[in-house]
Amino acid sequence: MKVERKFAEEQIEKWIDFKRVKKSIRKRNEEQEKILIEAIEYGDLNVEDDMSLTYTLLEPVKTKDGEIMLDKLVFMPRIRKEQLNRKYSGIKTTDADGRLLATIAALTEKNTGLIGKLYTEDISVCESIAVYFL
Repeated sequence: MKVERKFAEEQIEKWIDFKRVKKSIRKRNEEQEKILIEAIEYGDLNVEDDMSLTYTLLEPVKTKDGEIMLDKLVFMPRIRKEQLNRKYSGIKTTDADGRLLATIAALTEKNTGLIGKLYTEDISVCESIAVYFL
């Protein structure tokens, strides 16, 4: 582990407080909060001074030639509904996975297709961030 659990917990607490997340939403997202704390502990996730989150992928996305296309994602600290709606265009409201990928894409200002190339280990952390924006 790169940082102590207490520090990781404090960082997530600070981020959640910044976002003004209500207690009921925190309770609903307890498992996601644990995933984010663990990602900070291992040094994969950082809470920046502006409250954006920087996540270093465990498995970078590579081209067919093996060149790294994506190795890090920066999540905006806040997002407007209109920004999300642009990414939701064409996705059915019943398509939870599609909406989650689109939310991650909107928060990171990346193409949804590129986000879809992330490995499951990385998607887990990204989804744990995205749920706080749904």
